[in-house]
Amino acid sequence: MKYLSVSLAIVVSLLAGCTDEKAADYVTVVPADADAVAAVRLDELVRKSDVTRTIWYKLALSNLSKNQALAGGASEALVAFAKDPSVMGVDFSKAAYLFKVGDQVGLSLKVDDSSLLDEFVSRLAGWGVCSKVKQHDDLAWSRLLDEVNMVWNDNTLLMMYSQAQLVNDRTMLALMTQPADQSFAATSRFNQLKETKGDDISLYVNLAVAPDGVKDAMRPMMPAGAKYSDVELVAGLDFQNGSVTLSSLMFSSNDKIQAEIDKKYSALKPIGTGFVNKIPRGSTAWMLFGADGTTLLNLLKSLPGMKEKLLAAGLGVDVEAMIRAIDGDVMLVTHTNANDIHEDLNMRMYAEVANTDFMADADYWMESARDYGIKLNQLAEGEYSIHADDTDFFMAAADKTLYFGNSRYEALQAQGQNAFAGEISGKNMFMMFDASKLNPKLSTITAASARSGELVVTVNMANKNNNIIAELLHVVLGQLW
Repeated sequence: MKYLSVSLAIVVSLLAGCTDEKAADYVTVVPADADAVAAVRLDELVRKSDVTRTIWYKLALSNLSKNQALAGGASEALVAFAKDPSVMGVDFSKAAYLFKVGDQVGLSLKVDDSSLLDEFVSRLAGWGVCSKVKQHDDLAWSRLLDEVNMVWNDNTLLMMYSQAQLVNDRTMLALMTQPADQSFAATSRFNQLKETKGDDISLYVNLAVAPDGVKDAMRPMMPAGAKYSDVELVAGLDFQNGSVTLSSLMFSSNDKIQAEIDKKYSALKPIGTGFVNKIPRGSTAWMLFGADGTTLLNLLKSLPGMKEKLLAAGLGVDVEAMIRAIDGDVMLVTHTNANDIHEDLNMRMYAEVANTDFMADADYWMESARDYGIKLNQLAEGEYSIHADDTDFFMAAADKTLYFGNSRYEALQAQGQNAFAGEISGKNMFMMFDASKLNPKLSTITAASARSGELVVTVNMANKNNNIIAELLHVVLGQLW
């Protein structure tokens, strides 16, 4: 309980002592070849979490004040630190930079007063938490808990750890003295990281070191033949009352691979106004995207297994001719009357097409479909039903609109101003999901893209005043306690 109290106090205190200034000079210790880099804005996290008013912060201070097992005035010193972390000499208003290179993990923090840091670490050494401070030239050295190597000067505190072995002093010295133009801060990846829309946390990662789940999710969007090490990702996390937004961008420092990524996304074009205000009310989910049919068809064929699916779908009708005719907006919409979103699901697709010339072959389709055990029946002019494998589909082409769905075609009607119209403007893709059917605390989940490789996902809460980060902090600290 002694060390738990100390650890909790330090964690809470680091979060509690932040303001809103910015600086990046200490980022030059991050190696240019880092596999992953995270910039954590502690000041923003604290402001939004209101941590100093939590029960955990108050309990930590109370326990430290009463803990007689801490020797040498440690209790009083840690309480003072918890109330004012600036006594450590580190400026926690600046983003903390975490990075990974090989099997080594590092943390760079901005030093505000090196003499205070010397004194603080010396106190930790007196309590047996770290080794005695050693001074050499303009650098001070220590070792935390015999596992984390520490070095600092009047600008930067660098801490490094490796599971394999202790990070040696030579590596630490090389990073502390490397020229700025040879650091991560001088790379285009750092510029991508800075431009990420993440007020609270920004992350850069090479997919080669990303978790398998991330790799699996990104694989379909990667160019054919590209290795994971060729593809990079930046992401930003922004917490607001009632919502949390994750912004991500897939890119490559390899010009050839980047050109292939751009080519994949060239099938999408800005969403127009054709369907924005005609989305049926009460829809469980819907997606809008602008598309050029020929480019879209080529993209679909490049996706794993999609060519075979298109071939199978074309046994009854010429699906490829329909896709090539698309020229404008495409809308996918689902609706269910059931509480379970998987039951009674009505799925429909509407697409703007340049023409409906492909329907000239409809009579031929009706004859040839029988050879494949498919029943294609005309219901009205330009409208057909398709029965295959005990499943009914419906198809229609009217007024330069192509329709597919598991219910009969209904012309779209104006529904008034779309609540997301402002967010849709300028996007190539926009999706909305009514998440209240999953959890009553949730409202909607949206996903949007405005450029090659981009995806921005926002989770909106039912209660617009819901402090998401405060709730997460409550859960995490509750588990630690």
